[in-house]
Amino acid sequence: MRLETAKPIVELIISMARLFKLDVVAEGVETQEQLDVLKSHDCQEYQGYFFEKPIEFSAFSNLLLSLVTKQAA
Repeated sequence: MRLETAKPIVELIISMARLFKLDVVAEGVETQEQLDVLKSHDCQEYQGYFFEKPIEFSAFSNLLLSLVTKQAA
């Protein structure tokens, strides 16, 4: 779906979530343009290829372990 087509749907979903006092997490963010649209509607959490490609479970576990170890120090 093109961004111009999806933009009204994104606006509606974010607005509905705000009415119900729900947090919104946008999935599948792949471009700066998509991120800009989400930010302009106060969507504050995102994930997708724009930020990072998926990683293996073992690599993710090692990443979390290193973050926890750094915070504990």
